Amino acid sequence: DATIDQWYQQRTQSLKQLESPLSLEGMFWLQPGENTFGNNASSKFKLPVKGLPDGGSYIVTNDSVILQLPANSPIKVLGQTSVAIKDIPKQDSLKYTSDKSKSIILAYDTYKWFVTYNAGRLAVRFLNGNSQFQQQFSKLDIYPVSKKYVYEGKYYPPVNNSILIKNVVGFTSQQSLAGYVEVTIDGRLYKLDALKRDDKLFVVFSDSTGLETSYPFKFLYLSAPANGSNKVTVDFNYSTNPNCAFTPNAECPLPTENHIIQTYIYAGEKKNQPKSI
Repeated sequence: DATIDQWYQQRTQSLKQLESPLSLEGMFWLQPGENTFGNNASSKFKLPVKGLPDGGSYIVTNDSVILQLPANSPIKVLGQTSVAIKDIPKQDSLKYTSDKSKSIILAYDTYKWFVTYNAGRLAVRFLNGNSQFQQQFSKLDIYPVSKKYVYEGKYYPPVNNSILIKNVVGFTSQQSLAGYVEVTIDGRLYKLDALKRDDKLFVVFSDSTGLETSYPFKFLYLSAPANGSNKVTVDFNYSTNPNCAFTPNAECPLPTENHIIQTYIYAGEKKNQPKSI
């Protein structure tokens, strides 16, 4: 399928960019008060940046995050120096970019790091365009495209506005629920909770291939129904590996118990783990 091939080519290219999970070398969680960063022994967050003599600090107040840098710092400020917490972008899936008008974005050499709001917590996402994972990656390995793994589902609005989601390090957070999708696979009805990601429905699932040729779980984005219809195309050919398949530094949401599909879905991305994971 030419459309899917093009989609995976674009995804491969996006993974090779600086704003990619392959570049993620650290997530630092901000606490109220002063959060120092740099290469000094006293720095709260140790940045793995060669040649950076001094860092700076993030001051977290009740409603804002404020950047402080020493005079003549070689660090470039690409975003703001002060942002309101309520305006900081929420980024829980495959987004590794940030809005310059709504975040503090810093850069030095091949590194870039910025303030984000992740799973209900203030964080600094630290990227390195020359990471070992970027160096190891060449292309995605995918299953052959097959119409067998394209299903018609039905969308239903949420009964509850949020759902409790656990991530790979055991942290749980309340996530906004966009609704759920019912789909029948091999004669079994599944009710998949869908989170809202931009204009898409976002689903985390696992299937039996996760024990063999796939990563243990995957992400799938679905187009929301339009024009009053509740029909949703569930195309597993577009299923992707989560961030943590590319770097051990990502904290990915896990599939809920009802998202474990009891059959083999030979579609989408295969295992693409860096050798060091």
